[in-house]
Amino acid sequence: MFTILTSYTDNIAANRAKSDLESAGIECFLSDENMSNLYPMISSPFGGIKLHVEEKDAAKAAEILGL
Repeated sequence: MFTILTSYTDNIAANRAKSDLESAGIECFLSDENMSNLYPMISSPFGGIKLHVEEKDAAKAAEILGL
């Protein structure tokens, strides 16, 4: 089961975090990325770009990202 770990307002930061987690062997994915690219001014009120990780990896992922 996946859970939302955090969200980002910009595509670059979201993809950097995703890459960092994948490099550490943590399965993850981004959602609402296209909404942010198409409508950057309104994506934040809708939660921005969400980073999802498996629940079992959430604590390790948060530590890697410094959350």
